[in-house]
Amino acid sequence: GGEGSTRMVSCRVNGVWSAPSFLNTGGVSFGLLIGGQVVDNVLLFMTPYSRQMLNRNSLQLGGDLSFALGPVGEGVGGTIDPLSHVFVYSSGTGLYAGLSLSGTVMTHGEDRNRMLYGNVFSSDQILSTPGNLAPPSVQPFLEVLNHYAGNGPSH
Repeated sequence: GGEGSTRMVSCRVNGVWSAPSFLNTGGVSFGLLIGGQVVDNVLLFMTPYSRQMLNRNSLQLGGDLSFALGPVGEGVGGTIDPLSHVFVYSSGTGLYAGLSLSGTVMTHGEDRNRMLYGNVFSSDQILSTPGNLAPPSVQPFLEVLNHYAGNGPSH
């Protein structure tokens, strides 16, 4: 489907997770190819180049950034290309016949950022600042990141 949705993203700044920023996603080939399924995706922007691409007004997976699918669902593995800019991990429930992220367009969710931070911060400012900018409502999100990826590299 081509339906869009909103995601949160956070970057590591000097070994500490940044406050999260919102991204809107959409595109004609995002999500399921066939079937009815709920899918949660985690996108890991692995390179300095991919971090720089987040500063653009919009970017496209498979166009602006190469990506590799990691594990999809339970017990299904994917091949990870170490040269990929973005690793995608998915978990889903329901009928499944294929998942495609090529053509997914991401734009900054500035309206939601304003609602969350009560101020006008650009996505770049949010993602370049350690988590102390984050309001208490997003602390659980940062705690989960620290729990599962707390020792990852910073870019």
